[in-house]
Amino acid sequence: MLNEKLQAAINEAATLSPEAQEALAAQIEAWLADARWDALLETPESQAFLDELIEEARNGPTAPCEWDDEAEWDALIEDPRGDAFVAELFEQAQRGPFRPFPISRAEPL
Repeated sequence: MLNEKLQAAINEAATLSPEAQEALAAQIEAWLADARWDALLETPESQAFLDELIEEARNGPTAPCEWDDEAEWDALIEDPRGDAFVAELFEQAQRGPFRPFPISRAEPL
């Protein structure tokens, strides 16, 4: 349910040209995407992770990376905590403003 102010804005937007409506929709979608990312990054877990990344960027990695260990790599990729993050990236890429990921290799890049 929309409040009166938002409903009035939507009604006014409906009088715009199709091109102006597309531009407005893109701005709203970008704002909503930013709001979702802000909410995601403001969690204590995300802040701890970002703090760790900052520390690592300043001082170098805290532990050596053994990327040649295939089992460790598989475990990192299969970590379910990353699923929501990857899904959000994929969804945002599909919406734009970037070109959507190709659905198959048959599609031109």
